[in-house]
Amino acid sequence: GLHAVLARAALALHQPDRARVETERVLALAPDQAEAHYLQAFLLGGARQPAAALAEAQSATRLAPHQGRYWQLLGTLHLQLEQPTEARAALTRALEVEPRDAQGHFLLGLLSLEEGKPDEALTALERARELEPDFVLAHTQAGQLLQQRGESAADLACFQKAATLEPRNWRTRESLVQLHQALAGRA
Repeated sequence: GLHAVLARAALALHQPDRARVETERVLALAPDQAEAHYLQAFLLGGARQPAAALAEAQSATRLAPHQGRYWQLLGTLHLQLEQPTEARAALTRALEVEPRDAQGHFLLGLLSLEEGKPDEALTALERARELEPDFVLAHTQAGQLLQQRGESAADLACFQKAATLEPRNWRTRESLVQLHQALAGRA
């Protein structure tokens, strides 16, 4: 209804307090509105209230299990709360629903990296890069992982792509310079 539209508009205009008020109105009038629970979870997560956000995200996924972005937010919140098993389950479900979602593959890659599974992480990061060639963070993370593994040519390509996409990102430029220096030292 109108309040849901107002909540989305307020969020888009970077007015989280207004969005929260409108979302609460929607939930008061229609507690089975999955999108309102999702928006509330998003807002609470942004307000650094991950436990409260988690409950809202769980409501959203229960009410609309076919929405991959709901599962993705749930997985992200589990990550914030350091619940890797639950995060993996939610992110896996998100990718079952939306297998071509680069962000979901990226998040699964980060989780795999945290869990000490570099091969699995690289597979997920490569999939994210494949699905969304302009995904700077996926290129940077893959480059860092490849660098750790000593795969110079591959990590150079990742950092070069990231630097091309976002030339003002000093961290990417710094990694690229360091990599060039290391490669020059080997020659």
